[in-house]
Amino acid sequence: MRVILIDDEIPSLDLMKLMISKNKHLEVIDEYTNPMEALRGIKEAIPDVIFVDIEMPYMSGLELAVEVMGFNSDIQIVFVTAYEQYALKAFDVNAVNYILKPISEETLNITVNRLLKNHKAHKMNIFLGNEVNEIVTFGEFTVYGNTKGQRIQWPTSKSKELFGYFILHRGKEVDKWRLCEILFPDAPSKNAEHSLHSTISRTKSALKKVGVENIMSCVKGRYKLNLTGFSCDLWLWDEFIENNPIVTRENLSSFERMIDLLRGELFQGEDYLWSLSAKEKINKEYLYCLNKLASYYIRLERYTKAVKYLEEYIKTEPYNEDVAELLIRAYYFTGNRREMIDIYSNLKEILKEELGVCPRESLERTYKELILKL
Repeated sequence: MRVILIDDEIPSLDLMKLMISKNKHLEVIDEYTNPMEALRGIKEAIPDVIFVDIEMPYMSGLELAVEVMGFNSDIQIVFVTAYEQYALKAFDVNAVNYILKPISEETLNITVNRLLKNHKAHKMNIFLGNEVNEIVTFGEFTVYGNTKGQRIQWPTSKSKELFGYFILHRGKEVDKWRLCEILFPDAPSKNAEHSLHSTISRTKSALKKVGVENIMSCVKGRYKLNLTGFSCDLWLWDEFIENNPIVTRENLSSFERMIDLLRGELFQGEDYLWSLSAKEKINKEYLYCLNKLASYYIRLERYTKAVKYLEEYIKTEPYNEDVAELLIRAYYFTGNRREMIDIYSNLKEILKEELGVCPRESLERTYKELILKL
């Protein structure tokens, strides 16, 4: 989750940043000592979370929280203060937590767990003002019902797979024999048809238990799912990729949010053969986004940010020489000599072991020139 820190006292701000930066779920994207400047920065960056002091000049943390809630109620707020007397007022503005200074690791972990729970529950709510049932397909495949926060408990793995297939295809109509082929490929036709009917019945029952009814229909042996009342991270990803071919100042924060969205593989841990092509497509799109974000930050000479996305890329494709060269250059401009050596050595070893080749001459030349300058 992307975080902005606000505290008028620099030592407190530095300590807060040190603690928060250690948590793998949080990324500090900006910090402010002036709450008025912070408010402008928040409107531009739209972070997921704000950690803010309460007693500050010009504008208190409570006043800032009210302003933030006025233009974006999805931003989560955590108050960090030395004073206990503001606790009740803090929760009047829906604060996630109220932490007394100095921040302890235990208190921060409790706070992060709350933040993650809220973040996961609301990040797909793209229908403003409407209640939606949320579907998470990246990482653990999870579906939430009408009862707030209640996960659907699938009676069988086939029920879950059936629903997943419809999610990937956005509920489109499909012939029952195609479903039999997908779910029960080795069963005789009659047995497969019987198993399908049983699976559909159990799926409907599971949905009904969480208040979701009458979304599956069948006409002349063709089934479809009405998913109007659902939101899904996969659909959001597809729509974003289709409408954002390049990174610009206007869509930069959206690109970074999309990257945060993919914290796991599509239907991670599920052996759905019919989803393999979709997984491959999303992986290519993910790498494309990482490359575009890194290139954007390199043009701005913000090399630390570029390093972040290039490192993510190289984890997936450790043999990609173009990305390796970009990363070596970014490491050079951030003064990371050790990392330059490591990335080049790893690339050289992988290319030799897996492909029987050496790094290309231009990459080797770039590496040697830059390493001598550090």
